[in-house]
Order: sequence, then structure tokens, then C-alpha cells
Amino acid sequence: MFGLAACAVEAPDPGPRAAPVSAVGAAIVGGATSPASDDAVVLLRNPRGDCTATLIAPNLVVTARHCVSASNRAMTCNERGATLAGGQAGVDYDPGKLAVYVGATLARAGALPPAALGRQIVHDGSLTLCDHDVAFVVLDESLAPAPAPLRLTAPPRVGEAFRAVGWGLAGDAMPPTTRASRGGVSVRAVGPDRVSTAGPAELAATEGACDGDSGSPALAEADGALLGVVTRGGSPRAAKLTPPEACRGDDIVNIYVSLAAHFTTVQAAFRAAGQPVPAGPPGALASPCEGGQCAPPVAPPTSCAVAAPGLPTGPALASGFAVALAVGARRRIRRNPTPG
Repeated sequence: MFGLAACAVEAPDPGPRAAPVSAVGAAIVGGATSPASDDAVVLLRNPRGDCTATLIAPNLVVTARHCVSASNRAMTCNERGATLAGGQAGVDYDPGKLAVYVGATLARAGALPPAALGRQIVHDGSLTLCDHDVAFVVLDESLAPAPAPLRLTAPPRVGEAFRAVGWGLAGDAMPPTTRASRGGVSVRAVGPDRVSTAGPAELAATEGACDGDSGSPALAEADGALLGVVTRGGSPRAAKLTPPEACRGDDIVNIYVSLAAHFTTVQAAFRAAGQPVPAGPPGALASPCEGGQCAPPVAPPTSCAVAAPGLPTGPALASGFAVALAVGARRRIRRNPTPG
């Protein structure tokens, strides 16, 4: 997006046997407490901070790729999916240092040990995040919440309403204690879109996500289907502000990666998790994937388009939180001790 920020919150390395997490702070700008029916939306802790992820099979979650790797989260992208600045995809974290927390409240009795740790990371192997900021984590445990349904057979539509659900900042600058949701968020554009700079495999949406919501889902209001995951967001005005103020306003644009556009990677992740593989778009052929990675669904462009004078696109739209929307955690994680 316009030099948009990926929405994460910084944290020290979460060793899997370290002290449990204590909660502090609510999520999604303008949101309300998320009901138990949203329990497929989980908190994902990585060595740098907190993100949001969504359970799509009992042992499989989807999130933003910058949430599972040491990537450059400040990125400027254009509508062709090209990287104009930043956004380099970094080395994946050790999957065992990715922790998943289930439930609407992080601070039960002051601490909540993770429900599962990562076992394998699956993504498309792109060297940059623009248009490719999506990844899947196969878990070491199957989780109880009902997985969110996917819609891979048809892309999101302009004007389509969805709910934003996540663990990002809301009314203050403190990390959230409660998962939040907000309905009535709408799809502004489906990429490629020059004004929003959504790439061919992305969509642009209205206000909702904030820091900590990286990887959070767009859940269609019509059928609850998972349309995509947050990668970045902001506006030129927001460049001068800090979250959560930088996440509010009619000018805010949040960019989501479309799962339908990355259906071959989705299918690879289900295979890696040992789960039934969902169907892709009509007539589409699933390409084979090896080693947890697939060929990128959209070939990286070899040059960058230049916006016509006066068009508010690309770097001209420098965003205040053009860094991945993740929130910094303050404590390390610990698995439940083995009974007996």
C-alpha cells in the first residue's frame, strides 16, 4: 500500500518453555467484544510480537507472512504487486516459537498458556511481501474451535460487507486483553487498483484493523466465509499519527491478501496439515508444491508503474502505519506442563 505499515506489536523472543503471557489493554478500531462464535480467530505470538490468525482446519491457521518471518514490515507497493520500497520477505521463524492462544480473553486468571505451537510454515516462497503477505502454520495440536469456512471459488466483490475480527489496538495504545470484532466493514476495491494500490491478489477495505491485527480475517457477513487476511494499512494523514489514532478515519485504507487469489498455496497448506484439500476456482488446476512452498500465484513484475500526475497512489500515499499491523508482546510463552 502507500508505504503502509504492517500491523504487528513488538516483543522479545517467546521461548516455548518461558513464563506465561499476561494480558494488558481491546482490539479492532470501533469494535466490540468478539463472541465465542469467533473462536476460530486466535492470537498468534511470534519472536517479535503479536498478530492475529484464523483456524481453517483443526491443526492449521492462516495469517500474514510477516507474522511468521523476520521480514521488513514497512512496505510501499503499487497496484501491480511490485515492491517500491521495503517489504522484503525474511527468514521464517522457528515454527516451534510460534504460539497460538484460543478464546476471546487473553488474561484468564492473569495468564494463559498457548493451546498449540507451530510445527510447519507454508507460504508461496515470494521474495517480497507485496501481493504475497500470507502464510499458513501447521500446528502441533488440533484445536477445539470450529474452523472458519473458506471461499476459494469466487473472489471478494466491491461493496461486499464483512466483519473484521482481531487482537489489535482499539481505544488506547495498550495491547488488548480481549478479542474484538466490527461489522459493516466493506470492500472498497479489488486489485489491481491504482488508487488504493491493492495488488492483483489483494483487496482494499475501510477502517477497522489496527496494530496487532496483522493476519486478521475478513469474514463475509453473508456467509461467514474467510475472504482474506490483513497485510497493511493507513493513509497519508495517518503518517503523522501513532496507533490507534493512525487507524481511524474515512480516509483509512486497509489491504487484505485474497485467499482465492492464492488458492494453490491454500491447498498446499491443507496437504501439509494432512487435511482434505479444498477446491479452487472453477476450471483451475492445483499446481504441485514441494517443501511447504509453491510457485507464487502472480509473477513478480519486472518494472514499476508510474502514477499519472495528481493521482494519489503509490509512494505519494505515504502511510503512518505502513508497517505490518502487529503488536509487541511483553512476556515469553510457555506450553501447558504435561500432566503427570
